[in-house]
Amino acid sequence: MTLNLLDQIGNWNPQLFREIKGRLKMGNIAIASALSLSGQLLLFLYFRAQIPVAPPPGQYIYPTYSIFCTKFDASNNEFKCVRDALGNFPINWQYWWLNLFIYLSIFSAIVLLVAGTYMLVGDLDKEERHGTLNFIRFSPQSAKSISIGKILGVPILLYLAAILAVPLHFYSGLVAKVPLHGILGFYIAVVASCGLFYSAAMLFGLTTSWLGGFQPWLASGAVLFLLP
Repeated sequence: MTLNLLDQIGNWNPQLFREIKGRLKMGNIAIASALSLSGQLLLFLYFRAQIPVAPPPGQYIYPTYSIFCTKFDASNNEFKCVRDALGNFPINWQYWWLNLFIYLSIFSAIVLLVAGTYMLVGDLDKEERHGTLNFIRFSPQSAKSISIGKILGVPILLYLAAILAVPLHFYSGLVAKVPLHGILGFYIAVVASCGLFYSAAMLFGLTTSWLGGFQPWLASGAVLFLLP
C-alpha cells in the first residue's frame, strides 16, 4: 500500500517524491516525533506546575494568588485562592486549558513559519551549491510542479511534528470551550499562512543565491520579525 501511494505521488509530482524519499527515513521520523511529543509534554508540565496547591492545614499563612483560581480580589485586582470545603483550591480548569491552547497555537505557528522558511531556503541554497538546482530547472516538470513539490516535501518532517500536536491542541480547545469553527479556522489560517510564507521563501531563495549560507538565516529572521 505504501509503495502504491509513493508511486502515485511520483506520477503526480516527481519533485515531491524525491523530497519524501530523501527525508522520510525512520531515524528522521523518530527524531521529529520525539521532539514534538517532548515539546508538548514540557509545555503541559509547565502549565501543570502553575496550578496552585493548598498547603497543609496550619501552614496557610499568606494569601495565594493565581490566574487559575476562581475568587477575584478587587482590592488587589487579582484572583485569590480560597480553600473549599475539602481544603483544596478550586481551579478554573476552563481557563487553564485555554492558556494551554493559546500557547500551543502560538508555538506551533511560529515553528511552522520560521523553521519551514529556514528549511526551504536552506534547501535551495544546498541545491545551488551542489549544482543540482539547474538540473531541476531543466527537468520536464513545470516551475509550479517543482515549487509545490518543494513546499510539500522539504518541511515534511515539520508537518509530521505539527500533526502530532493536533490531538492535544484540539482537545485543549474543546475543553476550554473554544468554538469548533474557531479551532478549524485556526488550522485553515495556519495552512494558508504556510502557503504564503513558503511561496515567498521559494522566491527569495531563487533570487538571492548570491547571499550564500546567509540566506536561510536572513529569511527566517525576517519571518520572525514580521510575526505579530
